Amino acid sequence: MPLLRTINPVFRPSISWLRLPCSSIHRPVALQLRHNVLQRSNHNISRRSTNGRQDKPSKPPRTYFQEKASVKPQVIIEAPPADNEYGPGHFPRVKVQYLRPAIWAIFASWGIYEFLAYLEAKKQLKNEPRRNPFEIRVRSRESAGPQEVLSTYWKQLDSISQLGTGIIGANVASHLGGMLVPGLWQRFWHTPARNVSYTLLTSTFVHSGAMHLGFNMYCGYNFIQPVGHSRLFDGNAYHLLSFYLGTGILSGFAQHWSTAIARQTASVPPAFIPSGGASGAIFGILAVFCMQYPDAGLGIIFLPFSIPALYALPGVMAFDLAGVFGAFPKLHLGHAAHFSGAMIGICYSLFNGKEQLWNPLVERHKKRLQKRKS
Repeated sequence: MPLLRTINPVFRPSISWLRLPCSSIHRPVALQLRHNVLQRSNHNISRRSTNGRQDKPSKPPRTYFQEKASVKPQVIIEAPPADNEYGPGHFPRVKVQYLRPAIWAIFASWGIYEFLAYLEAKKQLKNEPRRNPFEIRVRSRESAGPQEVLSTYWKQLDSISQLGTGIIGANVASHLGGMLVPGLWQRFWHTPARNVSYTLLTSTFVHSGAMHLGFNMYCGYNFIQPVGHSRLFDGNAYHLLSFYLGTGILSGFAQHWSTAIARQTASVPPAFIPSGGASGAIFGILAVFCMQYPDAGLGIIFLPFSIPALYALPGVMAFDLAGVFGAFPKLHLGHAAHFSGAMIGICYSLFNGKEQLWNPLVERHKKRLQKRKS
């Protein structure tokens, strides 16, 4: 089972990169202290008694140095901001956008499908001859360098294997880049309170730690290959990549939307918790695997037995659905991203996305390209 998309409250982004549209966030959250030095006049004002007694004789005026020495600072402690300015835990009240990221997620996913379908149409029109698998190649006896060995190995991989290797490599590179450029890496995480939409895509390539990254990439390595060669994708790398990225974006928005119904069980409001991880897209791949290979055994790490895929998927989805409504407050997991990713995979399989969506897009782009040539 893939390590699920995490929302770690320990990772708190600094205010410098949140850039929230609220001017009050630049005020310090702690109590403000200020010293007001009380000015005194150079002469004493006689104090009158309130009980009818005669006034006390006034003291002789003090000198300048005596007056400076007698001045004492007074510390005034201001009250904390009102509830209408700050939320629980003194976090600024920010109006989280939900319609704008929804529109962005839909158009971004559709744009990815259109672009990759266009590339597939161009590839098919080139009529590149397929390589004969029984072709015998004479290799040179000269020792090849590391670059030539890697190039030869990459060319021998099929397109789905190349795609799986590329996805794993991109996630590992992003994680290592976070150690070198942490400021840029932090901007890839999706925080609903920032009201930034592009992070719905970039958050698919960031992970909270080596274990989170390792589990997701291990599951991707095991499931991308059989799903890519299933009847739904038929070995088409562009089609599988479109599904992977589109599912990652839409599942990221589902996690964004879940902050509207989430109950606050920690000191950090849900809208201020960054989320990231490839598990939303991985759950989509897992759901397609279970739909295309229902009799396959689905093993769980550290358990000596396997469960039929068709029965394992409903159990995993029920767990995440309960987590969306706060059944597991101590588990900081992206339940909404997992559940929505699995739902997208099921619907895409039942809808037959290959015949109903992908092939019509490719044919439409092929017709347009043929018209340009003629």
